[in-house]
Amino acid sequence: MTKGDKLLVGVCELSLMIYESYSLKKKRSVIKSLLSKLSNKFNISVCESGDNDDKSFARIGIAVVGNSKAFLNDCIDAVIDFSDCQDEFEIIDIYREVY
Repeated sequence: MTKGDKLLVGVCELSLMIYESYSLKKKRSVIKSLLSKLSNKFNISVCESGDNDDKSFARIGIAVVGNSKAFLNDCIDAVIDFSDCQDEFEIIDIYREVY
């Protein structure tokens, strides 16, 4: 990086309530599908970040890097909008930050 360039990191954590998830196997299937879709569609890093042993709730962590705060916020907005359109779960809480 040259002087004056900046590297920013956008992070987001989505708390999800998963519908009709009666087992951890079903939950993991829903989460694995979502993580794959997000990673492929938006070229971001994603992982299950909490509530691993709860069959009805999940938290996913999202990270994206760039040199523009506007780009990072737009990317996080797009990820949230895409996730919100999925039928298998509902977003119940969102935490986001750009560093």
